[in-house]
Amino acid sequence: MSFARRWLLASSIVFALVNMLEARGYPWRNGAVLRSNYREVMTPFLRAL
Repeated sequence: MSFARRWLLASSIVFALVNMLEARGYPWRNGAVLRSNYREVMTPFLRAL
């Protein structure tokens, strides 16, 4: 469970940083792709918890 919490925390921090940079207008080429991949990765993991 501690590994799951750490992984969840790290991925949410990364996701927040990406969103922050996108909000500032940082030119992500694959921003939308990254977001959809993040959702695809997170959904089954959250269901497993």
